[in-house]
Amino acid sequence: MEKILIVDNLTKLYKNGRGVKNISFEIERGDVVGLLGPNGSGKTTIMKTIMGLCHASSGEVKVFGVNVEEDVEKALAKVGGLIERPALFEYLSARENLKMMARYYDNVDDARIDKIMEIVRIARYQKEKVARFSLGMKQRLGIAMALLSEPELVVLDEPTNGLDIEGTVEIREIIKRYASEKGTSF
Repeated sequence: MEKILIVDNLTKLYKNGRGVKNISFEIERGDVVGLLGPNGSGKTTIMKTIMGLCHASSGEVKVFGVNVEEDVEKALAKVGGLIERPALFEYLSARENLKMMARYYDNVDDARIDKIMEIVRIARYQKEKVARFSLGMKQRLGIAMALLSEPELVVLDEPTNGLDIEGTVEIREIIKRYASEKGTSF
């Protein structure tokens, strides 16, 4: 199988001595992998390093065979992500936020925006200002942004944060469907 993500002896230490040490794992096409651990154990640090948002102290992260530290743009060209909480323009509507994000991709048009809003079940709220959204609705919009370009790898940090039970089940089903039907790795 094709290795989508290789994390090899990743160490990221902060000035306060916290962080992660010697983390290694691989993800293949269509894998759904979860990082488990208590608060403060370094799960988000690992994801931030994969996404090029922080630099490793040592070790290596390769996405689609490209070292993230050496060429983050090329490494992350087929990656979508939601780390901690979505970066949203609260004064814009859900649709306007997605249109803003779509400007970064060649393959995203209005039809794709409509489809992703249906998938994450925010289509009926598309014209509402994000400032009026609940935490769960903002999370759905963040997941829509992560999936907008139909990436081959999606990195989600606590994707069901703020969602009710029904929403949590829906997001899990979306992840399972993308993995099995499209071969997307999570």
